Amino acid sequence: MSSYQPPCTVTVEILSQVATIAEAVGRLHSADGFALKLRRANRIRSIHGSLAIEGNTLTETQMTAILDGQRVVAPPREIQEVRNAIKVYDQIAEWNPDKEEDLLSTHALLMEGLIDSAPFITYMLQVILSTLESLPTPQDSPQVTPQVKKLLNALKGEMSRGELMDALSLSDAKSFRQRYLLPALTEKLIEMTIPDKPNSRLQKYRLVRV
Repeated sequence: MSSYQPPCTVTVEILSQVATIAEAVGRLHSADGFALKLRRANRIRSIHGSLAIEGNTLTETQMTAILDGQRVVAPPREIQEVRNAIKVYDQIAEWNPDKEEDLLSTHALLMEGLIDSAPFITYMLQVILSTLESLPTPQDSPQVTPQVKKLLNALKGEMSRGELMDALSLSDAKSFRQRYLLPALTEKLIEMTIPDKPNSRLQKYRLVRV
């Protein structure tokens, strides 16, 4: 039985290239491991800094031990705070900071095992979120007169002066201009589509985008 003959001749150059590739692969694996260690260390430092502000006395070494599932001798509440923070960091990439339910669920996870019922801060978060939703719009400004409010409600897209008067069932052009149009323009609630030609017959008006 004849011995196997490779389809190429093994030369010094080929061996050198194989060694170079092996060295590069080794550096790659080493770099991946270093990156993982760096991310882990940064997470511990971030958790330690955040909880220290709230009075948690555990050290980075103790927090690392908790992350590794080891037993730590420390106040149970502080250990639970660390565990909760680790859970939050593990899931935070999945949450949207603009969503109320994600904000509240994050807080609930941070408070898990630390309180028996919804704390005052959860109530305050709900109040803040509902307040943001009910912030006054330009139409609700105390400087806005009832006539201007009617104009703003009637203005759909871009409308001419005549179209606005028809929508408001008005026939007195002077009254419309003084009581409706000019105040809305002055308060910058509406704008002209052709601002450099205010008297243009093609002039229309639209709501100012906030």
